[in-house]
Amino acid sequence: MNLSLNEAQAKILDNILQVLLEKNGVIFMDDLPPLSDAQSSQKNVKIREYEPYLALMVKHGVTEIRKLPMGGYRILSIPAISEDFYRQGGFQNILREQQRMAKENDEDEKLRRRKLFWEYEISRFQAKTKWWPLAISLLSLIVSLIALLYRK
Repeated sequence: MNLSLNEAQAKILDNILQVLLEKNGVIFMDDLPPLSDAQSSQKNVKIREYEPYLALMVKHGVTEIRKLPMGGYRILSIPAISEDFYRQGGFQNILREQQRMAKENDEDEKLRRRKLFWEYEISRFQAKTKWWPLAISLLSLIVSLIALLYRK
């Protein structure tokens, strides 16, 4: 699954996952530390801050999120998947993989542009010189025919 992450997001997502695993697979919004300043300890502000991160975790299939009737969320780990995912590097691993893929794509793009440049240069050269080989071959054909006829 292609999730575009930055380093700060990956760190926050891994922290959520770590808290989730430490609390035996079930946490509430109150269990999570505030993300920014002292105001974020208010429940509504904390919910708004964490919503995009929780959505990313659900999209990746690491957790299940259940909205509570009184507000907030209950975050559940998916047995075996969440723990294996965290042990294999979590979202930091996804970030490293994305960075590696971006680097490969940049290198591929450079090679493609370089190849295109040389194809253009070769086609320009061929366009400039396309009649020379034909003229030389016709001239050599005429010379060889004359030499063949006068040889007898």
